[in-house]
Amino acid sequence: MGNIHIFCRISFGFATLFAILSAVLIIAILVYLGQNSTGHTSVQPYLGLGIFIPALLFGAISARLNRGSPGKYNVSLVAFALGGLGALFLVYLDFSNTLLYYEEWLKRGLL
Repeated sequence: MGNIHIFCRISFGFATLFAILSAVLIIAILVYLGQNSTGHTSVQPYLGLGIFIPALLFGAISARLNRGSPGKYNVSLVAFALGGLGALFLVYLDFSNTLLYYEEWLKRGLL
């Protein structure tokens, strides 16, 4: 029983951490989009999946483990939602040619 409690706390901590990082990253991308009119960047946008996927996973795990605690459950769902929305946002930016890695931008002939 004690190991489950520790795992609940750890998963909730990581879900909270990655929820915050996801929110900050989404805001940073939106600010960058406002300042960058070229449509390309020197940083691979899909590196953001390194934040969004863990938020999605830890949010799901923590929500499952913390169903009995409304506060922790809700924070876990927020982490899950931010991770999923962030990943979908990156896919949207790619498919709409809004923000591409420079080499990909050149391959697509968007000069």
